[in-house]
Amino acid sequence: MSAGKVVLGVVGGFLAVVGLAVLVGGAGLLWAFSTQRNADGFFESPVAEMSTEGYAITSTEMDMGALPTVSLGSGWLANVQVTATSRADRPVFIGIGPSGEVDDYLAGVARSEVIDIDSRAGITYLTKDGGSPESVPSGQGFWVQSAEGAGSQSFDWDIERGDWTIVIMNADATLGVDLDVAAGVHSNWIPVTLVLLLLGGAFCVGAASVMSYYAYRRTMPAVADVATPQVTDHALTGSESDTSG
Repeated sequence: MSAGKVVLGVVGGFLAVVGLAVLVGGAGLLWAFSTQRNADGFFESPVAEMSTEGYAITSTEMDMGALPTVSLGSGWLANVQVTATSRADRPVFIGIGPSGEVDDYLAGVARSEVIDIDSRAGITYLTKDGGSPESVPSGQGFWVQSAEGAGSQSFDWDIERGDWTIVIMNADATLGVDLDVAAGVHSNWIPVTLVLLLLGGAFCVGAASVMSYYAYRRTMPAVADVATPQVTDHALTGSESDTSG
């Protein structure tokens, strides 16, 4: 086997492995996209039980300052959905707002900040001591998205640049919050990524097949030229002599 065919075989084998891996990833994403979204089209996390003896449960500050500064509009990257249901059958409030204004509203308020969620270890909180808030959360004007009421409440938020904090409270800002919470994400980039994965995987596998064909096919031996008998003048002369004799 020539050096060129060896190279084709190696590259073809590499492309085959890459292509199959990409196709498997694309198939997994297609399965998730088809079966693992909720009625609103969001990929949703398992429900987490959250509680605090204070007045509010908050997320850590979400820094979205690394998003591109070009004007792509809010939500171009993804949309987030947060759903909360009181386990104490009380009206709830959930909202998201600029971290600085949330901190001002909850300054000196007893609350718990979620700093880690682990499927095995559970939820880790940072507890902050304090008193009660001065007013109910729905009375604040800085929320970019919020929902309030009995039963399950949810809001959808288009991700955008800035520092943001999610807040969950009893609607009347009373002590003791106990809820079931789930979060979901939706992105218009997922279908595009899915198509690119499937096309890319199919291309790699197809290219690997062509390379392998040319690397391992057998070259047919050249057919040797068959010598054509030449009739010499001498032979002809001799034959004519015999005939005349």
